[in-house]
Amino acid sequence: MNVTAVEDTIKLLAVAEGPQGITGSAAEMHLEIQPGSGRVFIASFPATKLDTQISTRFANQIACKYIGNHCNRYDFFYTVKARSSIIGGPSAGAATAVLTAAVLKGWPINQSMAITGTIGSGELVGPVGYLVPKLKAAKESGVGTVLVPYEQEYIGNTNVSVNLSEYGKELGIRIIEVQTLEEAIIAFTNQPPQALPKNLTIAPAYAETMHAVAAQLCNRSIMLQELAQQLPLPMAEQAAEEAARNSTAHGLSLLAAGRSYSAASLCFGANLRYSADLLRLGSMQWQHEMIQRDIVQLREYAEQYPIRTMTDLETFMVVMDRLVEAEDSLNVSATFAAEGNTSESAESLAYALERVNSAYAWSQFFGKPGKRFRFSQQRLSESCIAKLSEAREHLDYLHLFLPGLLLEIEEDLGRAFADYEAGKPALCLSRASLAKAQVNSVLSSIGIEDVQRYLDIKLGAAERLLRKNQQEGIFPLLGYSYYTYAQDLREENPTAASLYAEYALELANLDIYFPDMKINLGVLQWREPLLLLAGLIIGILIARTRYEPRKR
Repeated sequence: MNVTAVEDTIKLLAVAEGPQGITGSAAEMHLEIQPGSGRVFIASFPATKLDTQISTRFANQIACKYIGNHCNRYDFFYTVKARSSIIGGPSAGAATAVLTAAVLKGWPINQSMAITGTIGSGELVGPVGYLVPKLKAAKESGVGTVLVPYEQEYIGNTNVSVNLSEYGKELGIRIIEVQTLEEAIIAFTNQPPQALPKNLTIAPAYAETMHAVAAQLCNRSIMLQELAQQLPLPMAEQAAEEAARNSTAHGLSLLAAGRSYSAASLCFGANLRYSADLLRLGSMQWQHEMIQRDIVQLREYAEQYPIRTMTDLETFMVVMDRLVEAEDSLNVSATFAAEGNTSESAESLAYALERVNSAYAWSQFFGKPGKRFRFSQQRLSESCIAKLSEAREHLDYLHLFLPGLLLEIEEDLGRAFADYEAGKPALCLSRASLAKAQVNSVLSSIGIEDVQRYLDIKLGAAERLLRKNQQEGIFPLLGYSYYTYAQDLREENPTAASLYAEYALELANLDIYFPDMKINLGVLQWREPLLLLAGLIIGILIARTRYEPRKR
């Protein structure tokens, strides 16, 4: 885009709160783009009830990624004009993204249409509330076609369900359900769909390393199982060990089938059971000291490793997250031990031990090839705050429909903010991303009758996002891992599959917060050979046997 300024307008459907309660309201969003540095400004007349700055910025970033431009050379001026003071929040996200992409590309917008819907990390158009009053407002303002989220029922202060297509016909309005930003853009601009790689290709480095991670955890399962079989266990623990053996066997079968992340998850669960049983029959004090020492050593290693790719960033996230959990569990184990509660102390110590083993295994992903970005403490902090703000805005919006619930997500956001205040922005970004995914998982389930069909849509969006990353030379380690895990959970646990699909969407989209780095990949800085050597040492540490039961 080589212009001094370009602009256009899109119609919005909003709601206002007045003496008669919630009513529909027609509005317009105007965008002017000028040369600049990536800043986003928004004004509304009259003022909105909820802040829309956060969702506007996020929708802007999603649109910029959609057209393959991170928009760092432009400033964006959004103006919302409505007849009355409307309720803001993320419900204009889809319209903002369509408008942004269209203005950046110079695509004319069909002014006889309007759209209402949130926008998610996978470019999914998400659910919104109060569609019936919004459609009434569309009719009054002369809008002929309204785009709504897929399978959206009436959400508001009643439990009434409305067939929107039939209701639209009564009003003389055409209703079009859309699933993705691309579908909305095609409807508004008549542009063809984007050209992306037809198939998602697994990065060889990921396939090899994830297989190695899963193999380490499953081989550990076999070793611990053999140790457990040599020791007398009470009847209750024998039953638990049988479940662990089944998990190990299932994990090994998934590993053989190439489903490495799911295999690692099952074997990790089995290892928890084996370790707890074994620790009850052995001395735990030396294990406690060893685990604490390993946490310190691995944390030092991770913190001094230069983060240059998305794989590095997500490796740092997963390693540090496991070390934090290990240290917390270690402290709980010490508390139980001081109280004389040997059984609970062993359970917590086992979790700490296996979390450290998992962290060691995942650390093998450091240094894998990929597109490089500029990761600084300042940019990590900014991304953390952005993700926290997005999660908070979506949670506040969800509270309009489910007030007083979701306390656990509130606590997760509190922990993420504590990480930020403690100077741990990458860990904050990880926690905030997962919290936002949890909110979106609940929000997206409202009004959905065909869960499996909508899960297919989510997984399709995740795959499309991963293919786009593949096209750009990015491999989101956790995004892909959670995507495959959601696929494996799809039939037996669709609720969990939906949550992991949301995790995949959030963590495959982190590049929108960071500019890429143009460098010569053939030149290694002086620290890298030393770090590669350190990685070799870490690999040796992983291979050692980390449990020796006391001889009886």
